[in-house]
Amino acid sequence: MSVLTRQLRAWQFREWVYATARGAAWLLVLVAASLTLACFVDFYLDRYIDNVSEEATSTPYWFRVILTVGQLILFAGAAYLLVLRVRRPSLVALAGRAESAIPEFDHRLVTTLQLTRSDAQTEGMSAQLIAAVEREAGEMLKSHRLSRLANPNRLYWAMGLFFGVLIFCGAIFAFASGITSVLLQRQALLNVDIPREIQVVNDSKSLWPSGDAVELRFRVLGPISEESTGTVFVYPTGQPREKYPGKFLERTPDGAAIFTASLPPSSEPFTYKARFGDGRLRDVGEVRFEPRPSVKELNAWVRLPQYVDPEGQRVYEQIATQGEVVAHPDCTVRISVAASKPLKAATLVLFARDPKGVETVLTRPAMALSEDRQTAEATFDLAKFPTGYSIEMLDDNDFPNLSPPRRGISISPDRAPDVRLLDEVSKSPKESGPLDDYEVRGMPLTKNGRMQIAYAAQSPLGISSAWIVYRVYDRNMKDWTTWQFLPLKRVDADESRPDVGKFIPELGVFEQYDHLQSVEFYLLPTTDSDSVPSGLVAGGRYGFLTASLSKPSTDGSTRTELELGDQVEYYVACYDRKFALVKDEDRRRLQQPPNDRNAPGRKPGTSESRIKDVVSQTDLEEWSRRRSESRERLRRLEELQRGVFKPGDPK
Repeated sequence: MSVLTRQLRAWQFREWVYATARGAAWLLVLVAASLTLACFVDFYLDRYIDNVSEEATSTPYWFRVILTVGQLILFAGAAYLLVLRVRRPSLVALAGRAESAIPEFDHRLVTTLQLTRSDAQTEGMSAQLIAAVEREAGEMLKSHRLSRLANPNRLYWAMGLFFGVLIFCGAIFAFASGITSVLLQRQALLNVDIPREIQVVNDSKSLWPSGDAVELRFRVLGPISEESTGTVFVYPTGQPREKYPGKFLERTPDGAAIFTASLPPSSEPFTYKARFGDGRLRDVGEVRFEPRPSVKELNAWVRLPQYVDPEGQRVYEQIATQGEVVAHPDCTVRISVAASKPLKAATLVLFARDPKGVETVLTRPAMALSEDRQTAEATFDLAKFPTGYSIEMLDDNDFPNLSPPRRGISISPDRAPDVRLLDEVSKSPKESGPLDDYEVRGMPLTKNGRMQIAYAAQSPLGISSAWIVYRVYDRNMKDWTTWQFLPLKRVDADESRPDVGKFIPELGVFEQYDHLQSVEFYLLPTTDSDSVPSGLVAGGRYGFLTASLSKPSTDGSTRTELELGDQVEYYVACYDRKFALVKDEDRRRLQQPPNDRNAPGRKPGTSESRIKDVVSQTDLEEWSRRRSESRERLRRLEELQRGVFKPGDPK
């Protein structure tokens, strides 16, 4: 029995080996076919998925995971079915096959196995007969090896299939080892890229100003000609896909080709992919938009020079309407601008004209940013005579503002004060009626009379002093004397006092004064003490006594009184407050005389001059009578003209 069992078990093992080898060969075929198919799918998707997917430029990782896990499940199931589940044939079945192959056994093998089992039911059978059958079977097995009955063709077929697959895979690997190795690594979920002849690198900015045209830029490596074009797929948010050509721009020193795609202006974010030859953009590109900085509010103030303040302590600022600056050259300008968003920098650009009249950039001072970086401020002077300014902004993304707002700068001429003599009137401030009713223009002087000299002056720099300048024409010498200078004393008055009242500029006197009182030099107070200094306007009235006037004697040794037939010429001169900055020696020269146009430094403003004839009291009364008659004739003529056409009269 031991010989029979040993040979059957050897045969049984050989049958299992052949079956396992065949299953392993089929498993190898399945693995090779599955990997080949999976690699092909991965390669195909990696190459063409940009045609169907908005989010991917290569095979999605999640799909690769599914592909790999599916293969592992398939391989495990196939291994279980084809290899692990292979069962050995039973000894009885093998014995039957042996009896069929060798007829001389004549059922002895199967009978021996069945009757010699420990659980065999042999009641009623002859023990001698069973032993005889077993002995005969043993004797017959000495001349046979049952394991040779196993068919080796399955092993040969399995080996042929195995080596055939190995040769096939080896040939593929030898022909395309690079891509094959990469594809296999990707099946192992390693993060490697499928090699391509052309590589595309994104060289575009991801953030653009809203409303700007976008230029996508790509760095292309590999064998690509300058005549080639690529395709850029754009996916606007919530809109269909768009395609734009990628055109060659330039070649870099390292041999890379730069391609660009021009997109129309937009403010909506989008994603994009690019294809150049077999090259693909590795990652999906993204473009976002952000508004440029803009000027929300622009204010300008003209800062007056400090000397315009009578006390010399305050600094006055005046708003420049709409940022348009009109100022004296001694002024400074303060600019404040509010931006639509926090700024990285703000620049004040000053313009000026060159000798040919062409406007160029004068200077570009940086503006000081506030703590929240949404306002900026700068101050500049007008010494170099700028003609305009603009504000340039830069936000944290280095986006500049478009069309920086430009404002003009007009430099006011550095003129002397504007001084004028008021109309000659004989009206008291307390009298009512129009000034024309009291007009005494051209009234002559008497030797012991009084002439009222009323004036008004104004200057954007303020009035510092006023003078009456006069000279006498001597009828005997037939020549004018030298100019005489009479400084006018400043008057400080409280207009709220009932005995003073408001200052009347057209009369040069306070409303509660009588017709003989004088106000030599009065600086009008400001109505806006925060931005306008007092004393920009001045005025007064001086009662000039002709008895105090004199002229040189004939021999020049003494002074004599005026005579009938003499003439007096006078005007008023005023200095502005910048005159206080002139050196003392220059100031003395300026005051001798104020109307000398060749004097150095500041010049005074002068009124027109008037000439008065010196007449007798009788001549003055005659002039007054003729004046009254003339006024009466004019009054009557005016009444007649008003009555020419009456209501209801035919015309």
